[in-house]
Amino acid sequence: MNKLDPVARMRANVVVREDGRCFRCGKQVAFYTDETYHDLPQVTPVADFTFHHRKPLHEGNDLDVDIFPNLMLLCGKGDRGCVGWVKSHRDEAHKDGLLLDGVLGSPLITPAFREYDRSWIDLCYGTHVANFPETDISEMDEE
Repeated sequence: MNKLDPVARMRANVVVREDGRCFRCGKQVAFYTDETYHDLPQVTPVADFTFHHRKPLHEGNDLDVDIFPNLMLLCGKGDRGCVGWVKSHRDEAHKDGLLLDGVLGSPLITPAFREYDRSWIDLCYGTHVANFPETDISEMDEE
């Protein structure tokens, strides 16, 4: 990975934020070395994974698609694993913040539900969202 490539740096940092685990199910898909000030973490894949865009590339604009909170690490490729689950369960994925609407959803302010520990996560910081309602985010748009 070229440490000057912003996409490579962002993707390596997504692996670090997720601790090398699939965001949805928690499966270990990669290991990484600690990041130093000038170097990228060295990512070593141990299973198939995908850098998933919560707001799909064809639905957003460059300002909200290629940003850190729009990316998450999901196990599998194509139609397998959690990335396949998102593709085949689009309504549930929207409710969990794993997919965002091209017009209304903003990855900067929309948390995502992490199934393996049943918590909502702010993907800007990788932190738990306190007091987030036990409901789906699609209901928030109706208010």
